[in-house]
Amino acid sequence: MKTLLTFLFAMVAFAAYAQPKPVLPTTSRPDTTARQLAECGTPSLSPEQAEKMLNSIRELEPKLKKMRTEATQFVAIQFHMVKTPMDKGVDQPFIYELLKALNIAFQSSEIQFSQYGGYGNINYIEYSERFFNFNSKSEEDLCKDRDVRNAINLYLVNEIIVDVNNSPGKSVGYVNRPDSKPHPENRSYSLSDRGLNRVFIALSLEKENGEYKHNPVTKKEVWEKTIPHEVGHFFGLSHTFEDEYGKDYGNDCTNKGDFICDTPPTEKMLCRFYNSSECYASTVWKPYDGVNTQYSYPYNNMMSYFYGCGQVFTFQQRERMRTWGYYLRTRLSDSLDTRYYIDGNNHIGYKLPSQSACAGQKVRFQLVQFGVWKWQDLQRLQMEISGPGVPRQLLPLTIIDDKTAEGTIPITAGSGQHDIRVTDRFSQTADFEPITKITINAQPPTPTIALTPQGLQSSAAVGNQWYVNGTALPGQTSPLLSATQPGAVTVSVSVGGCTSVASQPFAITATEPLPRDSQLVAFPNPASQSIQIKGLMPGSVRVSAVDLSGRVLSESSYDHHQGTVSFPVKESFGKVFLLKVENEDRVWSQRIAVSDL
Repeated sequence: MKTLLTFLFAMVAFAAYAQPKPVLPTTSRPDTTARQLAECGTPSLSPEQAEKMLNSIRELEPKLKKMRTEATQFVAIQFHMVKTPMDKGVDQPFIYELLKALNIAFQSSEIQFSQYGGYGNINYIEYSERFFNFNSKSEEDLCKDRDVRNAINLYLVNEIIVDVNNSPGKSVGYVNRPDSKPHPENRSYSLSDRGLNRVFIALSLEKENGEYKHNPVTKKEVWEKTIPHEVGHFFGLSHTFEDEYGKDYGNDCTNKGDFICDTPPTEKMLCRFYNSSECYASTVWKPYDGVNTQYSYPYNNMMSYFYGCGQVFTFQQRERMRTWGYYLRTRLSDSLDTRYYIDGNNHIGYKLPSQSACAGQKVRFQLVQFGVWKWQDLQRLQMEISGPGVPRQLLPLTIIDDKTAEGTIPITAGSGQHDIRVTDRFSQTADFEPITKITINAQPPTPTIALTPQGLQSSAAVGNQWYVNGTALPGQTSPLLSATQPGAVTVSVSVGGCTSVASQPFAITATEPLPRDSQLVAFPNPASQSIQIKGLMPGSVRVSAVDLSGRVLSESSYDHHQGTVSFPVKESFGKVFLLKVENEDRVWSQRIAVSDL
């Protein structure tokens, strides 16, 4: 019975703790300078930033709750350490203790952290004064070419000067919050800009006998408060004292402070490491404006400025991180230039050079890597396409280089919108672009060539281009072609920017004119009733009418001694035929045009 009562008491106590606590009123504050805002860490929200964040919470949190799962979300951190002047940096045991404390702080939030690249992977940065004693205005110079795009980038420096509107203040750390105008310099980032994927921490090393060492108290502060506090900002939490600088909504916790109801406001005191006995007391503090205001705990909240006291995220803070801040960080930006991931896995993105293509056409993808893809990994990539005329198909990609791949649209693809994307044949660890829409124009039917009395005729009424031996004949784009030279004649058709497969070749075998030094004359040309042939040598003569493909249309033989041979022209010869004359082991040919018979 005693055990049961103890259990019931514990359950009641837990339920009471989990319920939202009343928000006590606070006095209004005078305008606070940027220097005061930056005196401890990440600056407080301006009224404009608070309004923007509040609007985002109202709009997105109900939608993002649908993405909430109970599964633990694993996040990777790439550690970057600026070395001391003695060419020293933090060692792996320090990182191990840091991760241990971070995971303890976030355990109840179902967010856990690991070292990107595995144990011992610390990116050491050679010493320079402006990076070691870091001013936030140097952020881009410090991070350029060092950020990884598939993990949180955490930069460890000696000290930090956060410069807001040219008003510097010393900070123990800062981070650019999601979905608010980021600090510093009021730069306007897109939601998932890589510039938001950074956390900066000051180690506050102490110089002793020429060496830079950690003060044990400061080291404990960094592990147990500073980094969990800044990572709380990373996932969308604000300070518990934000109402000092926001709009006065009275006790409406959904519109003031940190917009969370189970975090009663705390006073923003100057940073110091508090004794544990001070962390839970209800105390009357003397605010900046001289008015006494009573606040209740949680001074022990991780998002307060009571360093040494911050050990707790409340239930609603945990949910805010998981249902809003986490998914803001992991929603994909449309721009591959600004996108990042935080799970430590390899990902790949792609861009299509055009949003339209032709069936049968090769298309190129610009590949963007998140993480490190080896050449053999890239060989796993394939193209997935589905749409009119093409049930879902997986097709191989040709890897041109580590930034370019090429695939061929199926020849059977019909006109209309198709879904197309790059996928991985084997690995389940890489996520890909959302399916991209592409407009595909069907390939025109392959034309055929027919021999008519007027010449070679394409089966297509428009869009023709004639070729001989694969070379385009300039200006020959009508359906009818009067052959001009021997060889393999083909025709293709272009409609809507898409070109058909070339027709089967039509062979023209004998279209050479008579040699210049020949004495033989065939006239008239064009001819109607007959052709007169002069200049023959005495002996046997064979005269043939041949079409462009070499087929004999008519043939006559003569025993010639002198004078002229007359060869009749027939309607079946068409508009053009080849006159072939064989006379005493000599052969001549001549193109003859036929006029109206």
